[in-house]
Amino acid sequence: VFSYSARPGTAASAWPTVDPASVRRRTALLRSLAAVKYAEFRRSFIGKTLDAVVIRTDDRRAELLTANDIKTRTDDPGALAPGDAARVVLEAVEERLARGRIAA
Repeated sequence: VFSYSARPGTAASAWPTVDPASVRRRTALLRSLAAVKYAEFRRSFIGKTLDAVVIRTDDRRAELLTANDIKTRTDDPGALAPGDAARVVLEAVEERLARGRIAA
């Protein structure tokens, strides 16, 4: 979500301006709504097995990105390496990512 700024020569540049406080309020509202909807979307996959690719690993965890764009962390990376394909079972949703386990 970003604030609109008029560009000369566009049709929208002739529209009336909106006061900056309203712009900030609307932007905050849209960002809040987007966060709620994204969390609901991610929660709808809890318990499901998803295809993913490994983004990064260390000796304690791996971060994966599912095919439907859910960033997921697992605390049992095994022999996974960045770029590997994996299947992950989503177990929980946190603020910025989901937690899961590698499917057998």
